[in-house]
Amino acid sequence: MADKPKAAVVAAKGAKAGPKLNVIHVILHDAGQEFGCYGAAVKTPGVDALAAEGAVFTNHFCNSTPCSPARGCIMTGQFSHANGLIGLTNKGWNIPPAKRTLVDHFNDGGYETVRCGLQHERNYRGRELMRYQKKFSTRGHKDPERRQISVERVCKAAKKYLTDRKGSDKPFFLNMGAFEIHAPWSRKFYRPFRPDPADVKLPPFLPDVPKIRKMWANYVGAMLYTDKTLGDFFEFLRANGHEENTLVCFTGDHGVSFPRAKSTLYEAGLRVPLVMKLPGVIKPGSRPEHRVSHVDLLPTYLEACGLAIPDDVQGKSYWPVLTGAKYEPNEYTYAERNFHEDYDPMRSVRDKRYKYIRNFSSRPDRLTVAEVEDMDPDKVKNLWLTRSKRPRPLEELYDLANDPHETKNLAGQADLAPVKKRLRDELFRWMVDTVDYLRGADQDEEILNMARQIRWTTGGDQRPARRGGRK
Repeated sequence: MADKPKAAVVAAKGAKAGPKLNVIHVILHDAGQEFGCYGAAVKTPGVDALAAEGAVFTNHFCNSTPCSPARGCIMTGQFSHANGLIGLTNKGWNIPPAKRTLVDHFNDGGYETVRCGLQHERNYRGRELMRYQKKFSTRGHKDPERRQISVERVCKAAKKYLTDRKGSDKPFFLNMGAFEIHAPWSRKFYRPFRPDPADVKLPPFLPDVPKIRKMWANYVGAMLYTDKTLGDFFEFLRANGHEENTLVCFTGDHGVSFPRAKSTLYEAGLRVPLVMKLPGVIKPGSRPEHRVSHVDLLPTYLEACGLAIPDDVQGKSYWPVLTGAKYEPNEYTYAERNFHEDYDPMRSVRDKRYKYIRNFSSRPDRLTVAEVEDMDPDKVKNLWLTRSKRPRPLEELYDLANDPHETKNLAGQADLAPVKKRLRDELFRWMVDTVDYLRGADQDEEILNMARQIRWTTGGDQRPARRGGRK
């Protein structure tokens, strides 16, 4: 396939005349929406201060729940099965070399592209294909617990870059990826922030047992350390004039690393933060309720910066939402799971009220909180590994207005059969339109068996080959 023409510079709706916008993109691991500005019980003054000065998208979702595929959707503006990154880069998966990413579009638009910290879209053999112009090492430390890409080291590198470039008139895209809030949460520098397990308020999708309380307290300690460090960085931007003509975006890859969250297609796995600030353009304290997702971020950045949006982008810019221009909301939001630690293909679609999940792999069903809340704690200490004896249903349907934590599967309820059919038809339409390798699996047992038996592969474009080269 021939490369697309380089992005042309166009007028960005709502952008200020004059110099192009700078972009600072801050992304966390495994954060979910567990921040004060999203109504979480824990206070997060660093992120909440940014939220008060910008916009909080209350309904922002990832399109794929494992780490690398989630980030691949951001970087390409395409769904995982379309961009080729359907598994973890540390397991050998990659965005294919020929696939253009957000970094390429900014490079073509005359930007200086900079990475401080983690990139999880191409593995160590293909990471140079991300084509950042500048990279700041944030690995390595005498303290073994600080050798990962900690948010502290990422923010330090970003401050150095911004300080050293002061006076430059070249626009920049700065990608700041931190290891937090990925487990383990036992690092000693999290401990001063760790609350007493007895004092934490668990989210409703978790059982209230001592083991979970202790783990959640450890998670909150890592969260508060991260928030304090980010708050210091956001204050550095304010105090040193780095906010001028700069769009700051704070987000995450997927939900928290707990049962019924990370690596599932339930709300706790799909909901992620999205806080954006641009003084003079984005209304402080605004809270857009439109459902937007990771594939929408690339076109939003490009429109904001006056760069053309490529034809192969599958997301839709929500820059008009931030500037008060006309915007047609998404009727449906889509998500998928393929590989994480295992292969468990799922697809989902939701509208404002209902969510439909299609499971393509036969396996036992997982226990829900409602089923274990009265059990002895010893029986649920490894809840996320505990399965019931019944098979997992092929279809799941949830009424999110009345059951936001998805505890009651309504797929067999007769009066909701029209809702289930409408969402199922929409899901299969999307799978065909986006050339999902699972398209047709609902009607073709051979395709479904192929989906169940696929194993890890490495290198190049790893999407499964279709029978007979079928398109």
